[in-house]
Amino acid sequence: MAGKDMINAFLGAGAVFEGQLQFKGMVRIDCSFTGVIHSEGTLILGEKARVEGEIVVEQLVSNGTIVGNVTARSKATLQKQSKLVGNLTAPYLDVEEGALLEGQVTMKREAAGNAANVPAPTSYDAEAFPDIPTQEEDTASAPKKKGWFKR
Repeated sequence: MAGKDMINAFLGAGAVFEGQLQFKGMVRIDCSFTGVIHSEGTLILGEKARVEGEIVVEQLVSNGTIVGNVTARSKATLQKQSKLVGNLTAPYLDVEEGALLEGQVTMKREAAGNAANVPAPTSYDAEAFPDIPTQEEDTASAPKKKGWFKR
């Protein structure tokens, strides 16, 4: 019986796949894939992975290249070698330094239980954020610049 963190399938480097991939559990791709990937599980893309198409998964961990739109229902992680050219939708996003993301990011979280669904503020209200200095306060407390360093 496979454990929770075990990879169920592995598409290795050098292979080329085209079509539709559906799976449960965890799958790792280290090859070229063109098409659509749908899953209730976790998709892991290795450094040599290149996916062109649509990805809709529960969780994404990418260190490869994606050209297309991605939806991760619980979390997306873009590791330092990752490249994503396309739009990303996920409630939680982790981007490591060095990752490339070219596209729009949408982060939506569903309201849990009785939690209030509070709309995003439409303008900045200084009274709502008393710990953040206003621009006038910030520039008044900043040290005066003396110019270039002289010996």
